[in-house]
Formats: sequence, C-alpha cells, structure tokens
Amino acid sequence: MRIRIIHPTDCRHELIKYQNGLVPSHRVWGYVELEKRGHSVALCPPCPQALLWSGHFGWRIWQAIWLFRERHRTDVVLAIHEVSALVPLILKCCGLLNVPFVIVNMALLHPKQTSGFRGYVWRWVLRRVEQIVSLASPQLANLEKMYELKRSVLSFTPMPVDAAFFQKAVSIKEERFCLAVGTNDGKDFETLVSALPLGERLIVVTDSLNAEKVRRHRCFGAGIEVYEAMQMAELRVLYQKAAVLIVPLIESKHGSGHTVFVEGQALGKIVIVSGVTNMTDYVEDRINAISVRVGDVASMRRAIEEVLNKPGQFEPMRRAAKALAKEHFSVRRYGEKLESVIQKAAGDLAKRCSGENEMGEFKRRKTSDECVS
Repeated sequence: MRIRIIHPTDCRHELIKYQNGLVPSHRVWGYVELEKRGHSVALCPPCPQALLWSGHFGWRIWQAIWLFRERHRTDVVLAIHEVSALVPLILKCCGLLNVPFVIVNMALLHPKQTSGFRGYVWRWVLRRVEQIVSLASPQLANLEKMYELKRSVLSFTPMPVDAAFFQKAVSIKEERFCLAVGTNDGKDFETLVSALPLGERLIVVTDSLNAEKVRRHRCFGAGIEVYEAMQMAELRVLYQKAAVLIVPLIESKHGSGHTVFVEGQALGKIVIVSGVTNMTDYVEDRINAISVRVGDVASMRRAIEEVLNKPGQFEPMRRAAKALAKEHFSVRRYGEKLESVIQKAAGDLAKRCSGENEMGEFKRRKTSDECVS
C-alpha cells in the first residue's frame, strides 16, 4: 500500500538518526516496520521557507498541501499525533481530500482538545476518520463517549519499543542514583522530588515547563540534577547507569509515560511507576515493575529505598521486563497491528464510498420514477 505518514513537526531528521543507528525504530512510529512489511511509505518533503514564519502551524499547512497533491497516489494517511491531522481532515470534511485516515492518538482526551471551540472542531472532523489507534485501552470508552464515535473505529495497541536497540548496547555498570525521564503535563515530578530519600541522587530529563517546577520545588537542592534536552545515545547511557528508573504520573484521561516505561523495560531496569489507569496495560505490580499509589510521597519513598538498598531481590523482575519488551511491546507486533488497522481503514472508506454511491443512485432513480408518474 502507498502510505503517507504525517507528524506534528518535520521528523525526517529522526529517520536519518535511525538509519545511522542513533535512535530506536519506535521513535519514528511505524515507518520502519511498515516499510519492512513491503509498503511504500513516505514522509512530507521539506517545508518552503515562506511557510516557516508561522512555526509548527506552517509545517502542518504544508503537509496538508502535500497530501492534497499526493491524493491520487495515496492509499492511506497515517497521522502520528492527532494535531498533525487537523488541517488535512478539514480538507477532507470539505470534500477536497477523499483518502482514508488513521490517527495514532496521543492527546485527544487532553482538556485542551476536548473543550471549547477546539472540542467542537474535533467532533466535526473525527467523524471522517476511518481508524483511531490508542496506546492505552481505557481511553477507548472515553473517546467513544467524548466524541460520539463508533467503537469499531477505535483500537488499542501498546506502545512499542525497539528492544534490539537497547539490548545491543555495551554493558555499563549501574551507579546508585535515580533517573526520571519524560515531558508534558502528565508527569508528577513534584511527588518524586518530595519522596527522594535524604542524601540520594536524582537525575531528571524533561522539558522546560517541568524543569522549572523541579527547580522551584521546596525540596530541590544538592543531589538533584535537571536536564532539558538530551540525545538518545546519551539517554541510553543514563538509562543503563541508573539504579532505578522512576515514572511519576498524575491521573489523567490522555495518559503519559508509556515511551519511557517500555524503554526501561527493554533494558531490564527496575521501574517504579505511579499506578494510573492508563498504565494498566503495561504494569504487573512486582512482576515487571513496581506500582505505587498516585501522588503518595511515602509509598514512592519506600519503593525507592527498597530498590536502592536491596537491588539483588529484583532480578526476576528485570528478566520479566526484558521478556515483555521483546514480545508484548515489540515493534514487530506494533507493525503487524498498524498494518491491520491501515488495511481496515482503506476497506472502511471503500465501503462508505460504495454506500454513498448506492444511496445517490437510489435517490436519482426515485426522483426519476416520481417525475415519470
């Protein structure tokens, strides 16, 4: 199939990094797996300078123009993150882009997307989407209710991880420090900083918003390091060195933390994660990770102390994490599921067009018969 993949920003540099062995394949969200399965996959070419003045919005306008030009050479559009699909879907609703769409849902349930005028627009355009893939199964019922969607257009597949990228890395000895990685407002670094045992070391890799929260926290001080940008090769080394990987989360409908969690699983790390609803597909408490109550400082502190002081007792957990990463969270399974969803989307559009054509023909015949009578 001829698949056009769109992103919120130009991600061709990530594909180049993958080709040079610098990032795992899951960071390009199915491009590699679909290509391996024999499909013709393409990304949008560079954006003209004239559109760059408006930043990311200019890029999304350019992608819509590109899709319109490619519409006769496209079988399916795969949108990684819903915001990349908004402008093209408006064209589709206006009858200018009659191609099937598959959206990988990242934040369709975020309050910014569901409320006000933006929520109204999403309810309008999502009626023309053939398939929506979510990374957490609890989101399906919420999407169905929030946007009045049919359950048949919704599906779940776990966040994939390129386990080979992590497991082929040169072995590095662990050091006694905690590592927390992740961006967006779904993180709960405040609880983590409060829970950090006295005298222990913590490294946080995040975005500017969360970095500022950490630095302004009343418990911030010696032993806590914050980084706002890091290349994948450097991050992999940090993953390997850390004695424990912590994924602190708030309860939210849109979810967060899946990428960091599965990357930690691939390395066989001891992972402590907040027990939020959208992690139920990923965490088996005390089997492949340690689940702690959301926002519970004491619970998180006890878990950190246990791991740092008795690391040897978690060897079975490390082995289970690696096994799950290789099988349940594998990029191969993700590619298979994505291919299935894409094929279904193409079939759904064909059925819809056929039904509309039959209805139009029925109306024309009825009108003709009435005129004759």
